[in-house]
Amino acid sequence: MNYRTYLVALAAAVAYNAAAFGNFATVSDDKAAEPADTTSFVFTDFALVPTTSVKDQNKSGTCWCFAGTSMFEDEIVRRGGKPLDLSEMFTVRQCYLDKADRYVRMYGGTNFAAGGSIMDLPYVWKNYGAVPEEVYSGLGYGEEKHVHGELDAVLKAYLDAVIRKPNKRLSTAWRKGVEKYKIPWINVYNPENSTLLSEYGVQGFPTKIIISPQGKIANITVGEDPNFFNTLGILINE
Repeated sequence: MNYRTYLVALAAAVAYNAAAFGNFATVSDDKAAEPADTTSFVFTDFALVPTTSVKDQNKSGTCWCFAGTSMFEDEIVRRGGKPLDLSEMFTVRQCYLDKADRYVRMYGGTNFAAGGSIMDLPYVWKNYGAVPEEVYSGLGYGEEKHVHGELDAVLKAYLDAVIRKPNKRLSTAWRKGVEKYKIPWINVYNPENSTLLSEYGVQGFPTKIIISPQGKIANITVGEDPNFFNTLGILINE
C-alpha cells in the first residue's frame, strides 16, 4: 500500500466514524466528499400468505410440536378456515403420558425425552382431541414462558425408579404419579369477553360434548342428565 492509498483509506475510516458517532472530525481531500450512499433494499409484495402468530417454545424441547401446530394452523387458514390458536402443551402432555406407558412396558428400552415428530400431532388429535391455547397453556409453575429442564429431568428419574421395581413388581399407582394433575374431562375456560360459549354452542352449565375419533360431535348434553353416561357407554362400544 503506497502513501496516497494509505491516506485515502484513513480518511474513509474517519468519515465513517464521524457519520456513526457525530461530526467530531472534518475530513478534507483534493476533491469534494461524495454524498453518503442511501441505497437500501426495497421489497414489493406480490402475494401475501396469511399465517397465525409466532409462538415461543422458549427452553423446551418441543420444536416438533410448535412447528407442526403452526403448519396445521396455517393450512386451515389456507383452505379458508377460521384462524385458530391451538394448545401445543396439551399435545405435548398426551405424548408424555403415552411415552411413559411404553417406557415402563419396555423397561426403559424405548425413548423417553422431550423430542417428538410432527406425526405425533395427528395421533394425539385423533385419540385425545385438541384444545385452544387459552384453555390449556401448560404454564402455571412460576414461569411466564416454557422452561422444561426440571420437568424432563424429574419425569425421567421417576420412570427410571419405577422400572427398577423396588417392590419386585410394578404397582398399579405409578401412572397416577405421572398424571397427578390430569382432569378427566377437558374443561373449557370461558374468560371475560370471550366468544367461546357461542363458538361451542353452550346453552347451559354443565355442557358435556362427546367428540368421536373422527372429530365429529357425537352427543351434547346440557345439565346433569343421568342418561349421559348410558349414551357414552353405547358410543364407546360401537
